[in-house]
Amino acid sequence: MKQFNTTGVCIPSKHYMADLSERIAEIQKLVDDGKYVTINRGRQYGKTTTLDGLGKVLSEKFILLNLDFQDISDAVFKTGGYMLSFSFNKHKETGVYDVKFGDKLLIEGIV
Repeated sequence: MKQFNTTGVCIPSKHYMADLSERIAEIQKLVDDGKYVTINRGRQYGKTTTLDGLGKVLSEKFILLNLDFQDISDAVFKTGGYMLSFSFNKHKETGVYDVKFGDKLLIEGIV
């Protein structure tokens, strides 16, 4: 039996949900045209479900990175203590590395 989902990704076979295929197709066209895309709305607007569906479509063409900043404290952002860098580097093993740069911490992801 389907039910309403109030957290995380909606799964069509388990949850009641709106059809997002048109929205995902519009975003995919923007990405294909080389445009930047930002998805920002309040709670319960389908951001996570949209990104999940978009990820399934775009993973056929692109390597996708999923970044979650929820565990980084507000104080870090206020002081500018972090910088993120992702690169394709054949000389390093893939993974995430903490690198000190002066008094800043650089988080480097090698893919």
